[in-house]
Amino acid sequence: MNVRLAAAALIAASLLPIAAMAQRDPSQKPATVRLGSENSSPENGTAKLTPLLGGKTKVQISLKDEPQGTSQPADIRSGGCEQLDGQPKYGLNDVKGGKSTTTVPANLT
Repeated sequence: MNVRLAAAALIAASLLPIAAMAQRDPSQKPATVRLGSENSSPENGTAKLTPLLGGKTKVQISLKDEPQGTSQPADIRSGGCEQLDGQPKYGLNDVKGGKSTTTVPANLT
């Protein structure tokens, strides 16, 4: 039993630096961006940008009315809808079941 406890403590201690890197930056507030439909699609939703320690940002996409069983690519690009840059600045995890969560190596808020 002591060997198991020691192994569990060692594993927990090795995960502490990883947990610290994913902590929210208390000096900055999260921002929520509304995602509107395009091209007559019924889909809409939000993207929540949460600043993390170390200059990273957690991006959480939540879509409504996504077609069931689909997987859709997601990314962040420069520019606005009228003049969108053709190359993604940051690739995000695909949206599946209306959800996607990605940590981006930049401060986006």
